[in-house]
Amino acid sequence: MINVVVLIDKVNTVNVYYCLPFGRNVSLVNIWNKELQNFERDVDLFDASSKVKNMHGFPIKCLIKNKPPDSVLYRNGSQWVADGLAVNLLLLVSRIMNFTPDVMFPQPDNPHNVDRFGYDISPNMNSLIIGALTLREADLAFGIFSHLLYDSPTTEFSISTAEECFTFAVPAHAGERDKEN
Repeated sequence: MINVVVLIDKVNTVNVYYCLPFGRNVSLVNIWNKELQNFERDVDLFDASSKVKNMHGFPIKCLIKNKPPDSVLYRNGSQWVADGLAVNLLLLVSRIMNFTPDVMFPQPDNPHNVDRFGYDISPNMNSLIIGALTLREADLAFGIFSHLLYDSPTTEFSISTAEECFTFAVPAHAGERDKEN
């Protein structure tokens, strides 16, 4: 699991907050004292023993909602190209963690369901994405989702920090071992 650390610069200190990407809690874990040049607590936020560092090229099925400028799908000759901030973030993380992203875009119901800004406005697009996660056809989905989906029993979402924010979603209980094994 990747650590998420947020630094808030104050006048005399820097507050360090920590959360898991798909968790519900954000915690103040340490405070850097600028004058003394040290942390108040001895906390190791990057304990390597609890993190997956190398996924050995394992393929991760990534479903991306077409939401320019975060995630953009366009044609370059005969090839479809995925681009945008979120796609670049995914590629960066895949290089660091050594996994192979298998990027998929759900297709609009028809070409008329793409508005003038490139957003897919198919009425059932969010349901298709939730369904793909629930059926494990995708390991990870990201894009801008309706807040109505956040209580889905089959999907875990990263926490929203604004009305419209970029969100990552995984199947509920992702990463837990199967109870049958």
